[in-house]
Amino acid sequence: MIRTGITWRGVLAASAGLLLASCGDSRLAGTSSGVDNPQLTVGFRDQDGKAMRVTGDLEVYSRDQNPAIDPRPLWTIQVRNAPLANLTGDDFRRMRETSATRLSAPLTKFASGRAQAKPATDASAPSQSADTTVTEFNLLLRTEDRTGDLMMEMRFDPATGTFSRAGGPAVSELDAHPVPLVRYEAKLARKDNGEVGRIYVPGTPFVATLVDSAFAIANLPPGVFPMRALTAKGYVHPIKESLDTKAQGVLHQTLPDTLERLDVKGSDSLPGFAAVISGSSPAEIFSRFFLDGNVLGIDPTDPRLSLLWRQIRPGKPADPPGPKGPDTPSVDTTRPHQAQILSPLALQTEVAFKSEGVHYFTLSATVGLRTVSDTIEVSVKRPPATPKHAVLQPRPGDTLRTGAEMVLAWNFPGGGDSAQVELSLDAGRSWSILLRTASVPGNVGTAYWTPSAALGNSDSCLVRVTRIKEPFLQAAMEGFFSLLP
Repeated sequence: MIRTGITWRGVLAASAGLLLASCGDSRLAGTSSGVDNPQLTVGFRDQDGKAMRVTGDLEVYSRDQNPAIDPRPLWTIQVRNAPLANLTGDDFRRMRETSATRLSAPLTKFASGRAQAKPATDASAPSQSADTTVTEFNLLLRTEDRTGDLMMEMRFDPATGTFSRAGGPAVSELDAHPVPLVRYEAKLARKDNGEVGRIYVPGTPFVATLVDSAFAIANLPPGVFPMRALTAKGYVHPIKESLDTKAQGVLHQTLPDTLERLDVKGSDSLPGFAAVISGSSPAEIFSRFFLDGNVLGIDPTDPRLSLLWRQIRPGKPADPPGPKGPDTPSVDTTRPHQAQILSPLALQTEVAFKSEGVHYFTLSATVGLRTVSDTIEVSVKRPPATPKHAVLQPRPGDTLRTGAEMVLAWNFPGGGDSAQVELSLDAGRSWSILLRTASVPGNVGTAYWTPSAALGNSDSCLVRVTRIKEPFLQAAMEGFFSLLP
């Protein structure tokens, strides 16, 4: 909310001694008229409109900034237990002077008004020449308490020395209302599931990598914001529906218009950038298996880095295993997945296999518009036959997640019969029927099950399987597994 009537001058006058140490210095106080160095005061208020102190960062982003290419703020004010922060005309002059070369460390300013930066040169020194360039920007507040606020469509006009928002009148004060940050999950209708695609909120650091058609953005202030899609070929498309944090699970549609096409080649600032998958041992269907990846030439925590594990479908792989460059051909997307990648956006991920045979996996690492990848081949076999009635999956000590499909497996010597699978959430005191299966060839029977969130949490879960024709023959677990959300 923009405030034009009630001002912070009364607050400042009443607590001048206290604020002098945290929110003011001679540079900010030296232009009382605001003409030579115009000022925007951002005050922090709770949901009842009362002034509050926060600790965190107030960040400035260009209105159309693409975080998939450059996620760093143009300017940061470090707020330390303060009820307000100030942006000045000098701040925006420094932003413009450094925007062309983007310093290795973005400029940082404390709420006290002291600028803190580590440029390679003194390029951040204030320019004496007149600048009439209008700056359109967004403000993002994120606190140590995991609250925040996103204020979009801001504008600074140095010719008139005024700040405004969304085409409104000039303002000198703006309220930020920090509220708990949220996670937004949705889907995007797309045809290029075999390519790396990203979704982002322009003018913010919020960007997500598409996993098939799904995406998630974490630590987002609640609200309604525009979204754009960036393809692997550098095309930027608007998304028809806005991001509304109250509407989870929406299937979004891209518009046919292309806003721009970014330079895919560009300059290679990471000549040693590579994705590498560690060597793999053979896997069994019902055993835990991990894929281990690494990136070379870049810090794995770099905010520009986007990771994505994908399975190349059964049949002939798109490429033989080994590192790939930016021209790696797309994979076959005509057959269903035969494995579940549990953490597709992490360097290490567990994989659950649904079938035996040879499986191929690719780790893609993307910085900006440059993607490198590595592919690995995993040979998957069934476990040796167990000479007794036994539950093979889940196993004692396993932790399952509600909403995630898993494989149930059991061994019946002689095999072939239909079976009834039951679940206990209370260490065997009570049982409920999960499913019944038809007869299966061989000793090992399998079924797929997705635990419902309605089951709740339990660390005393058991599964047992009974032959329907011979109910006295059962396969039961010998220890508990856990069920978590």
